[in-house]
Amino acid sequence: MIIAGYPCIGKTTLAHDDTRPLSNLCKGIIDLDSSLFTKHQNWYEEYVRVATALSEQGFLVFISTHSDVIDELLFRLYTGEIKDDVAIVYPHYNLKDEWIKRATSRYNNNNTDANARALKNIENHFHEQIASLNKKSHLVSDWERQPLFTCINEAEGDMPLKEIVEDIFYTFELLKEVANTENENETVSNAISM
Repeated sequence: MIIAGYPCIGKTTLAHDDTRPLSNLCKGIIDLDSSLFTKHQNWYEEYVRVATALSEQGFLVFISTHSDVIDELLFRLYTGEIKDDVAIVYPHYNLKDEWIKRATSRYNNNNTDANARALKNIENHFHEQIASLNKKSHLVSDWERQPLFTCINEAEGDMPLKEIVEDIFYTFELLKEVANTENENETVSNAISM
């Protein structure tokens, strides 16, 4: 499974945390840090390709929500190049102050250029980015294989990412059960009409 997560959502924390409770859901967790990829013209294609390959090996792969990354991820899902489940997790539009606090805390604990950029990005572009993710969530509503867009609301703002990930796995399992039941019903219906 691939989960694109907005900055400060908890990807790195969960990937470095004790992940044994998730071991029955995946082989392991990888936080694929986009800052480690050289930002040439089409860097996001390579980034999503690597995430896809790791996911196909049974890993839960966390990736960034850069606009180009999300567009590439959705394109590959739509064309069938990505066979695994895809979710996109991001905060509600009203949680900007909370996300600035998270980014500030992260920067104060680990004073890196990447964390400074993340803080500045959230301060300057939060609403624009959340609006873009919301818009993209509506564009895929009629796709056969849809990604799961999960918007963390104000009540869930403190919910650990591990719980959100468990909910995402559970939701995909339920969707698969519903699809299997619908396929079985269609098969029975076709057999009866013969």
